[in-house]
Amino acid sequence: MTIELSLGQFDLDAFGMMEHKQLHKYRFLSRIGMFSVVREDAQSAMFSLRYAAQLLKNTNRSLWMFPQGELIHQDCPVISCEPGIGIIASLIDDCRIVPVALRYELLREQRATCWIKIGGPLMFNSGVAIREITAAVSEALMSTRNIVRSDAISEDSSMYRTFLKGSMSMEKRFDRFTRR
Repeated sequence: MTIELSLGQFDLDAFGMMEHKQLHKYRFLSRIGMFSVVREDAQSAMFSLRYAAQLLKNTNRSLWMFPQGELIHQDCPVISCEPGIGIIASLIDDCRIVPVALRYELLREQRATCWIKIGGPLMFNSGVAIREITAAVSEALMSTRNIVRSDAISEDSSMYRTFLKGSMSMEKRFDRFTRR
């Protein structure tokens, strides 16, 4: 979904950071800009964070990552970012971080709808403490996640647009078939 957003919707030169074991499993993703991080090895993790900062510094590139360090349930009460997001931002002179929340729902159909909310950008200049960056990103992610959750529960899609459509759900197919 993030690749479709980057390329299809925003025409961004995008990269993504993911766990080494996941990238090893899905190696084809490295061909579209994904690179790995080994969180369990501090030296290797720092190498990946420096690489990410080098990719972004003085460019219009974007980097997709789960700054909490892992995939978490969409209704997890707290999103706590790892310091990596703050380290990357501190290695870049001027850094813009945009929180994005994804939510999957089954709303009146037997196929999932993916709701995506893009929050307002956070701007960080050099000299901001890593802890401050990490805390601000955690808060922004929770706020963005809460908005998309509320919109999905109330089925208020007025602030969203469809940019990718899958096949028809089973019940719509059945309804179409029975009308014939």
